[in-house]
Amino acid sequence: TAPAACACQTASVVFFPMFVFSSRISFATLALCAFPVVAQTKAPAAKAPVSSSSGDLTFTPNGIRLERNARGPARVQSPQIDVSAQVISAVGTAPNYSQVSARGGVNLKLNLTPRDGGVPARIEVKSSSAVLTVRERKVVLRGNLSGFYQVQGGARNTLSGNVATLTYVSSGNLIADLEGGTRGVVLTLPAETLGRADDLGAVTIRAERAQFNQSAGTATFSGKARAISTGGPNSFDVAATSFVLTRNPDGSIKTLQTTGRTLVKLDVPPDAAAPGATAGKPTRVEVAADGAVIERVTSTATFEGNVKGFYRLTPATGTPQNFDFAGSRAVIRYAGTPAGGNALAGLSVQVSGATVQGPAFNFDF
Repeated sequence: TAPAACACQTASVVFFPMFVFSSRISFATLALCAFPVVAQTKAPAAKAPVSSSSGDLTFTPNGIRLERNARGPARVQSPQIDVSAQVISAVGTAPNYSQVSARGGVNLKLNLTPRDGGVPARIEVKSSSAVLTVRERKVVLRGNLSGFYQVQGGARNTLSGNVATLTYVSSGNLIADLEGGTRGVVLTLPAETLGRADDLGAVTIRAERAQFNQSAGTATFSGKARAISTGGPNSFDVAATSFVLTRNPDGSIKTLQTTGRTLVKLDVPPDAAAPGATAGKPTRVEVAADGAVIERVTSTATFEGNVKGFYRLTPATGTPQNFDFAGSRAVIRYAGTPAGGNALAGLSVQVSGATVQGPAFNFDF
């Protein structure tokens, strides 16, 4: 029987007429042949460094199969990919493998480049299984996801939940669809360091499903969507059927737009105290509405439809007082300084369609 051979560029590995190997195998050619289109390559002046690993190699009618053995899990390494698992399979004929899959304790590190070239995306994740469809630049991950993906120069995005499908459509445009299953999908944004009076602490977003569009800078969360920020002077809790998060290039929040009945809870920083003043200081706001748009740059929240809520004033001395309001529209704004068209610093509440109701005012004249 003639030996089976795999060649990629000028390198080659010859497998003798045995279908299964139970020893350490050099995978330099295997790795480069299996993933030639993951990243655009040119003929190198010197051979790229590629590790070897233990595993049992089987030739199948559709490609190759590498399995864990006594030395450890199956593993393939190259400058573009480092994957270990119980089983790794490649479908197709070298050097044009069309699909690569791994299952059982998958640990994947991948540099993915779109077909038209451009900036790479980095994926690092642990999962139960992973399937890379080379031509489509699509990666499907299943089972207990834990990791991240990041387009070069962009924000890092958490990979969690039960199923994730990542497709690199064009340079800088990586689309990700995450399904949470019983665990849900979680995205964590770092705390702001803008030096503002209302800097946000770390933000944690949870939902049953999340869809990310890297080029548009948007993330859509659906199914019991909730965003919580704690640890900063301006904490909040937003719950809705779904919402769309728009982010700045550094990953920070730009806008948050909700759909469906929405409940928002805000803790805003207290007003700057004037010497001798005894006026109340707004600290807590809670609002329910049919929808809301929160703009981070201006610290403004606009609520539309069946608006009900209250804001709480905490006097310098005495008992905190709640002021209830209801209407068709409410605009709530916090300004750390009298700027941006705001006559005064602090909290302002504008309600359309009804008057504010609360305890009698004391102007302290």
